[in-house]
Amino acid sequence: MNKEELKQVVDRVHANWNIQPLPAQLQTIYKTWFTLLESLDYTEVDSIVTQLAKEDSWAPRPGTIYRRAVDPDTPSPAFAWSEYRTIAGQMDSGAYTPANLHPMLQKTITTIGGFNLHTNADREHFIQIYTEHVNKEYK
Repeated sequence: MNKEELKQVVDRVHANWNIQPLPAQLQTIYKTWFTLLESLDYTEVDSIVTQLAKEDSWAPRPGTIYRRAVDPDTPSPAFAWSEYRTIAGQMDSGAYTPANLHPMLQKTITTIGGFNLHTNADREHFIQIYTEHVNKEYK
């Protein structure tokens, strides 16, 4: 991806999530994103931004886009939480049907120690642990 294409991607991320950086910050932002995403294809990155805009209310960081490009099957943190809560609900009702879980979700469940998280604070805790596992995997 060239620098002009990257600039379009970053500007689109800012527009999708209503982020208004100060003009003095833009060069640093572009450089940071370019460092992580320059090896990726513009069309692929643009498609990932579209997918993330549909899935998540939080703006992606460049690492999130990179990981999605490298392993497109890695669920977003919001989707992983949704899967976790679905499984927890099934287990509570006795109607659990085993499914193939993404390895990052399995690691998170193991770290947490089960399916007893359900509050908003628990969600934040889950997402933090999940994100740490994903970040370690794609360093």
